Amino acid sequence: MPKLNINDLYKRRVNELVSGDTKELDRIEQEFNRKWTEEEWFSQLKRRWYFHELSWYMLEETERYTKKCDHEMVELSYVDNPYFCTPIHGCLEDCFYHGEEGKIEYSRIQKAIEDFNHFPGLLEARKKLEEEKAKAQEGLKEFNKRVVDDPLAIPKSTERKKHSIFKLLEGKLFWIWPHKHLHLQEFLMTQGKCCFNHIIGEPKKHGALMPIW
Repeated sequence: MPKLNINDLYKRRVNELVSGDTKELDRIEQEFNRKWTEEEWFSQLKRRWYFHELSWYMLEETERYTKKCDHEMVELSYVDNPYFCTPIHGCLEDCFYHGEEGKIEYSRIQKAIEDFNHFPGLLEARKKLEEEKAKAQEGLKEFNKRVVDDPLAIPKSTERKKHSIFKLLEGKLFWIWPHKHLHLQEFLMTQGKCCFNHIIGEPKKHGALMPIW
């Protein structure tokens, strides 16, 4: 099966939103403009298991991942590996998100954002990210223009939905690669409005939210 082009996937998911039920777009817009409570911050990040410090997704950027993964452990699936936080086994006991309920103070979020600036390579990655955002903005404008110019692409009845979608996605990348800690910092800075997939909704597998990798 050929690998799906990111641009094609982007277009497909936008078209699904445009042609789908208005209620879904309304839900996304409401969530986009709403401020999370400290309890919601906990639940939102708990669901994003891949952003947990003890998930394989985050640990593979550090030496801890290679030290944990001897030959036997590498044979295990990433999704159900019991040595890390996963959507199947849940969080490890020493993970901050191990409990079912909790809250994250706004001051803690701000401190985490600042602390990430000291992570190796993050500031350099942020410079590249800003350049990629500018390119994404130009690409979105071009995509928007093609849709407007093509009367068969989007009917007049969905013009409001199209305008809303492009407003939500303004200057957003499909996903933030390759620096995962930069992505988490953006997630914290924007309250989950860091990229296309976190605005529209990440893909799911076995009912769990999944990263793009």
